[in-house]
Amino acid sequence: MNLMDLMKNRFSARKFIVGKEVAPEMQKQILEAGLLAPTARNAQPFRFYVAGAQVSEEVIQKCTRANFHAPLNILIAVKKEEAWVRVIDGWNAAEVDSAIAATQMMYMAESLGLGSCWVCAFSPEDAKKAFGLKEDEIPISILSIGYKSEECEPGPLHSQRKNIDDVVMYVK
Repeated sequence: MNLMDLMKNRFSARKFIVGKEVAPEMQKQILEAGLLAPTARNAQPFRFYVAGAQVSEEVIQKCTRANFHAPLNILIAVKKEEAWVRVIDGWNAAEVDSAIAATQMMYMAESLGLGSCWVCAFSPEDAKKAFGLKEDEIPISILSIGYKSEECEPGPLHSQRKNIDDVVMYVK
């Protein structure tokens, strides 16, 4: 499958096969995809906290109701002081850098035959405790990853996209 097909076919998976673990080699490939993400000044201000099959259910229940029973949950956190900061206005690139890493990890998961869901509906304080973050780390998102169940299908809004003419403006 080429990249464009992968991007068109990927959707947020919200039903996983319970008990079917993601192999360590696959987890490593997903994490390496995140490490390869381009970041501002190559600062890589993110941390990936991995809750594998043995603890995934317990950890995710402590911080969100968005529990899709995935055997693998990766919390992406940032250390803002490590990120590039735009001098002119003080804008910090940490969250954007983490979003790029998360996107690459989701596409890698899909290429390996796995589904994923980007979860932002969680309690940051509860997530810090559940995943064991350090004080200076800020939780940004959780990727729930696993094998999609047979009932798993795209949400009703998945295929709705704005018209390209409504979002692309050419500067003249």
